[in-house]
Amino acid sequence: MNSISSPTSAKPSADKNSLQSKIISRKLKGYLFEDSIREFNPEKLYKTKESRKREIYKVQGVNLLNRDDIDSKTAIERLQKRRAQHNRVERRRRDMINSAIEELSEIIPNAQQDKFARSNVLRLAIEYIKELQVEAHNLR
Repeated sequence: MNSISSPTSAKPSADKNSLQSKIISRKLKGYLFEDSIREFNPEKLYKTKESRKREIYKVQGVNLLNRDDIDSKTAIERLQKRRAQHNRVERRRRDMINSAIEELSEIIPNAQQDKFARSNVLRLAIEYIKELQVEAHNLR
């Protein structure tokens, strides 16, 4: 009579097999069960506001994590100055690239037709340089 099993006795063995297969797949991936428990521990993932407020890092009496101490107006001005400086540098870089491409278009034959098509000017310059290389090689 032991050979006949009830539906309830088959279920735990199926759960046990699926659990074992999960454990084996974790072992194959290099995960340990204890590590996964440690990773997904809700107590460590979520800190309450009280525990965050208690964390104080002081250097020479100044709390480094207290953002209220920073003058927000000064921080905004500093950010605006950085942004303006970056915009000036970027504009200068674009102007230099555009002037170099314009100069190339004046040198390369048939490139003046596409005055503002930078990619076409560069493509024509590549073709022209290759032609000059072949011509120089033939003259040797």
